[in-house]
Amino acid sequence: MALAIPDLAIFDDENWAVLFECKVQAKVAFNQLERHRMTAQRNGYPSPWIVVLSVDNLPAQSSPKTIFKTWRDVYSWFNLRAADSFWARQLVDFMRAFEQKMLSRDYQIRGTITVFDGLRFDDKDPYSYSYREAKRLLRLMGDLLQDRKDLQKIAVDPEEAFVASLSSCHMLWFLSIAAKRKFRIDRYRDVAVGVMNKNAEGRMCMLTVTLNPEVQFSGDVLPTSEEIHEMHHEAHDQCFIANSVKTEVRCVPVILAH
Repeated sequence: MALAIPDLAIFDDENWAVLFECKVQAKVAFNQLERHRMTAQRNGYPSPWIVVLSVDNLPAQSSPKTIFKTWRDVYSWFNLRAADSFWARQLVDFMRAFEQKMLSRDYQIRGTITVFDGLRFDDKDPYSYSYREAKRLLRLMGDLLQDRKDLQKIAVDPEEAFVASLSSCHMLWFLSIAAKRKFRIDRYRDVAVGVMNKNAEGRMCMLTVTLNPEVQFSGDVLPTSEEIHEMHHEAHDQCFIANSVKTEVRCVPVILAH
């Protein structure tokens, strides 16, 4: 049998040991956990505990002296203490940054390692809202909605999801561009409309999607109407999804009076 070494081991001189196995992309292999236990036993620790951290919701008790926790459990526990503990705050910030990096590189994470805990705007630095963070929060909100049993009966067809994806992608880029220009956004609303009809080949398709973004700004410096249109134009040019489809994507911003 192959030698198995856990990611972390904590032990003392009285043959007490806790082994940690941590997974983010890979699935937990239960035979690997048993090899960890056997390795510890061969080294003089007859009854080690094993703690498994994973993105998957694993059974609460499938083998003796084994504790299963998700990374979301870890994040939530430390996040509750982040206001009072420097080390808790450091770990929470690291987990958010790690998840942002993974998602920005399009790694296929089966789950998430943090949880959606609201949209925050820091009064000391209200312009720190980034495209990466927006993408992470949208992923978390999507996971949260999927877990809501009271919403599972609400059907969303693929055409609606297609329109929503174009709207969301445009919003993420707009927020990022506005943040770089030091504009503060209090609210973003879009009533996107998709029109289906036959294309030139006579096939049914989504011919056009019209975005109607309405953005409310605040702060000492407010953008002009021309600057708002410029930012929407740049967001449209940068949107990955709009650049990937044949559908004509139109943007008709709703300009609010300051």
